Amino acid sequence: MLFDGIVGNEHVKQQLREALTKGSLAQTVMLAGPAGAGKKALAREAAAVLLEDHRGLALRGEHPDLTEIDEGEAEIKVETARRIRQEAFTSPGEAPRRVFIICHMHNANANTQNALLTLLEEPPSGVVFFLLTENPAQILQTVRSRSLILYTQPPETADALALLRKACPQADAAACDAALKACGGYPEAARAYLEQQGADEGSREKAGELLALLDAGDELKFWSVMSGLEKSKRDEFTRIMNAQRQLLRDELAARAAGEKPRYARLDSMKLLDIAELAGELALRCSNNNVHPAHLCGAYAAAVFGGR
Repeated sequence: MLFDGIVGNEHVKQQLREALTKGSLAQTVMLAGPAGAGKKALAREAAAVLLEDHRGLALRGEHPDLTEIDEGEAEIKVETARRIRQEAFTSPGEAPRRVFIICHMHNANANTQNALLTLLEEPPSGVVFFLLTENPAQILQTVRSRSLILYTQPPETADALALLRKACPQADAAACDAALKACGGYPEAARAYLEQQGADEGSREKAGELLALLDAGDELKFWSVMSGLEKSKRDEFTRIMNAQRQLLRDELAARAAGEKPRYARLDSMKLLDIAELAGELALRCSNNNVHPAHLCGAYAAAVFGGR
């Protein structure tokens, strides 16, 4: 049966199932719920029905008449709304209609939402919009009033735990239970939470390794480790730099409290300089999209300079 592959959200699935079966689905559907609540999976499966897709392309977001807008946490600007409008008035290539899935709709600025509003007020025949949002309160009332709003709910705890244990077999039961509680009972959100925890722990270990090498004065090994980071992804490098900054701040706080220093060969001014540099590089890497390859050498040279 339709949506049976999606665990939880029974009331949402039932409403969508009935509307799709009767051919009465609203042209604008807003799916609201936290990240990892299964909003995109619901929208894609509904899109597969609307597009009469028997090849599974829509379920992977690859159907030619399905347009997905996902800017992550970046602002959705008015240029995107103009592109959506242009595509909405373009005839579908092979399906009976066109479907748009706009993720993180709450990140659309006011100009973007107003530009989309004119399209939602009088949408072209055969065009359906799915607006996905983690915060419907940030969406203009005029946009919300033209949408069928469906709120997600987590699956039963036992089902959610079973899904999470299957997705994260390396995590023990206590960690899975804690992750589910932290994420409101949504298994996909909890999976991302556990993965982020693992990534953060790995970043702290790498940051500690670099500081230990710096403290030992092992410049050759330090350069070797930094060279390995040149191929890392921006988010990974950013996490390591932020972790290093936090470790250095903890060290400075411990020294101020009279505790035994962990990196005894580095004076406090040096630690402060490195912490500021790590924070600056993390910011450049994340905000300015500077690749780690352009930062690693400069970082190694800077932290060993003046030793």
